[in-house]
Amino acid sequence: MVKLILIIKKHADMSLEEFNRHWRTEHAQLVQKFTETLRIKRYVQSIRIPSPGVDHMRAQRGWTGEAEASGVAELYWDSEEDMVAGMSSPAGQAAMAELAVDETKLGEALEVFMTTENVVINR
Repeated sequence: MVKLILIIKKHADMSLEEFNRHWRTEHAQLVQKFTETLRIKRYVQSIRIPSPGVDHMRAQRGWTGEAEASGVAELYWDSEEDMVAGMSSPAGQAAMAELAVDETKLGEALEVFMTTENVVINR
């Protein structure tokens, strides 16, 4: 199993609440619509929330500046070849184009990368 991670930054003129609403509803429904076409096995949205604990940790470590990430998307496939096959078919290309249009309403990807998991703690 492989996982694609996207770190997303909302548009500057969009509130975090607006971003979260659109991402959790309209965009999530689009991804669900194309699950079979794109061969997606799992889709997880990690939504940024205000956190005094994180603010404290940032201060303790001397991390300055505003956090840029608004959320993290995780998409899973059986293999990278399966992901490419799903996105490369005519239906997959149409799905990716429709998703790309909706993504312009949200913001931009700060980072995109493929991973495999190394689980260190799993309680």
